[in-house]
Amino acid sequence: MVSPSTCVRRILTAAVAIAAACYLSVADNTALPRSEMRGSLATSSVVAHDEELSPNLCRIRDRGCLQAGAWVQRPGQLEDITPFYDGCVKKYFHICARPHAAWKSLGFNVSATGAQDWRMRRLLSWLWVPANADCNLSTRSSLLESLSGRRVLFIGDSLTMEHFVSLRCLVGDVAVRDEHRQMEPEQSVVSLRGGGFIHFYRLDHFVHESTDVVAPDWPSQLVQEADVVILNTGAHKHARLGDGRNRTAVAEMAQTVARTLHSQNKHGVFIFRSHFRPHAKCDEVAAPISSLDHIPPTQFNWHTFADQDNEWRNVFERSGPRFVFYNITLATSLRADAHTVLIKAPGKHDCLHFCLPGVVDLWSLYIISDVLETLRSCQSGELRDSKTP
Repeated sequence: MVSPSTCVRRILTAAVAIAAACYLSVADNTALPRSEMRGSLATSSVVAHDEELSPNLCRIRDRGCLQAGAWVQRPGQLEDITPFYDGCVKKYFHICARPHAAWKSLGFNVSATGAQDWRMRRLLSWLWVPANADCNLSTRSSLLESLSGRRVLFIGDSLTMEHFVSLRCLVGDVAVRDEHRQMEPEQSVVSLRGGGFIHFYRLDHFVHESTDVVAPDWPSQLVQEADVVILNTGAHKHARLGDGRNRTAVAEMAQTVARTLHSQNKHGVFIFRSHFRPHAKCDEVAAPISSLDHIPPTQFNWHTFADQDNEWRNVFERSGPRFVFYNITLATSLRADAHTVLIKAPGKHDCLHFCLPGVVDLWSLYIISDVLETLRSCQSGELRDSKTP
């Protein structure tokens, strides 16, 4: 008879092997040939469901790839771990790795001791293994193929910008035709060689600061042209929302955002990325935590994130097949060790943002390709809408 401990060990061994294979699959695609670049958001009244009558639309779903699973440490030496960003010459703040050995070509800031380089190798030694066996980690080539000719728009705060930066670095310099950044209003646009673009538009609030009116203040043309809109601004406090505790106000905001998106775009998909639970003492954590129960009392408005998520989920799930609430909470929250705390000045801890490369990459490697491929199939008529009962 096999003991329980033996069963656990066998399961973990298999999980590590699978995760390592996934990692290597991604890493093997870092040197993408140019030849592969060819041409290369309440109630049911939130929005009118006229689009559900179209035979070429289907419901795009969150398959739960980041909702359930575990972080496992891949076998091998830290010396063997290299980043799978194929170049990212822009020096974005949240990129934590330093140019030492394999990191040198990425344009990172110099680390005299190399300590941060070794920290990054340790952070990347942990791999996410989803509970859903049907979840597949995208390779760079499949990510680029799904992005070809597509327009992805990120709207939100600095965490949403991290998602944008992660996707930008994952596609690599070789896939970028042109890149433009401006500060007023803050936005970045990356044009891809295969057509389409990745666009970030900075918006910290969906409520006007001066008038206290819920009115999404983004250029309507950006939304109109996008195939996918990804948004979240929840980390920023606002008096009207009672730091997020006023759930009625949050629901009103989500409904207004949903109606606005629906009125401005008749073909794309709208994704609200869920919040994660920041760890107020992240500087004391050296490895992924095993449970959300291990997260201490939070600061700022972090304790309201779960309530905010509930309201956004309720609105988006009732707003039609083009609205998706994507849950990244568990996989992200467990990485309390991966925040940018160590690159801040002494005494200043950043336990909200994450180091890149890292956990934020999963938001793209599990979500972007899946959504875009499903959207492509829907629009080509290969799939039909299946309304959730």
